[in-house]
Amino acid sequence: MDVVLTLTNARAFSSGLLGRPKKFSKLDVSRLYFGNWLRDYSQAVDVESVRFVSAEAVVLVVWILEFMSFGYGTGEFEVTKERLGVYIPAEHVDNPRGYADGQDARQYDPRLRGPVDERRELSVDPRTGMKNYIANEDIGIATSSRLCKNILQDAIELGRRYKRSNKDDHYFEALRLLGTACHCLEDFLAHSNYAELALPELGERNVFAHVGDRTQMRISGVRHPVYPITTGTFGGVDFLHSVMGGFTDKMEASEIGDLGDIVAEAQKKDTSTLKSLLMKLPSGIFSGKDSNPAQQADQLQANAHAQQMANLSVSPRDPKQITIRMESLRQQIYPILEFHDRIMKAISSAISKIPILPNLLDKISEQLNIWVFILIAPFILPII
Repeated sequence: MDVVLTLTNARAFSSGLLGRPKKFSKLDVSRLYFGNWLRDYSQAVDVESVRFVSAEAVVLVVWILEFMSFGYGTGEFEVTKERLGVYIPAEHVDNPRGYADGQDARQYDPRLRGPVDERRELSVDPRTGMKNYIANEDIGIATSSRLCKNILQDAIELGRRYKRSNKDDHYFEALRLLGTACHCLEDFLAHSNYAELALPELGERNVFAHVGDRTQMRISGVRHPVYPITTGTFGGVDFLHSVMGGFTDKMEASEIGDLGDIVAEAQKKDTSTLKSLLMKLPSGIFSGKDSNPAQQADQLQANAHAQQMANLSVSPRDPKQITIRMESLRQQIYPILEFHDRIMKAISSAISKIPILPNLLDKISEQLNIWVFILIAPFILPII
């Protein structure tokens, strides 16, 4: 928390957070939330998944889910193996007890954490009343507080670098990291018994503290014994809800199922409407290779069809070949999403100058999404 206060009161903040104006644009908010969103989906890359499923395949599916959620999928919004990362308990303030059933998870992916030192990590810090893995930075273990501070420091440094270089990439990455840190801070409240311990301080009674009745302890500066702050563990059911989730209240479908339905439905539709709408746009909105977007859409469609035909006979089984195959699919999908993103950003930036565009934007966005799903369907549906 002290890092957040330092960030808020920093002199640099007076000229705009991370070197930009104080008011975030709508796209800046999405860039920040993208970092937060990724931490939920990083839970898809854990021991139980990487033992049976290619991590590259998981990244590819999460990438398409991200495109559905944010409306952009390339540049600062691209889901890569590095950005998605893996499940790290400290990023979510999760209790590491029982993680990987005592195995060394690094045998499956070196980015996963090692075995849990229960004596040190799961003990309660007598100075704060919190489990050591939350914020005890003095005993040589990974903690959520140190992780959060490191991420915020990296975000601040990138913001300063942007101020010196004026390179948008630095600013966008600073926002993503800020979103990552926000996720960790949010999870402290969401995953712990903090609220249950705070309620009695406000006069509430008969509040279950989610710890044993005999665990109360005395802490320096506190007038009465208090229960320790702890958090829950992450398991298989959490994986289903958090990652494959998107469950409705009636649990009728998951996001993965929705994605398959959306892509399959898009395949039934015609793309001629998109080209008709693109030709109605005023000249001058697009430049360079996008000067004739309707023609470029035709070319991308032809390229995608040729690649799909070449893919029909390829069905790798060897893990290394699967990795190569997933990277090949990414390279085939990327130009399609990149074209979509360039067109949408160009139109969005021109809206304020050309009053007629807002009326077309929703129609073009809908038709452009249909076009994308039609082209990527043969690539992504077999993976799903």
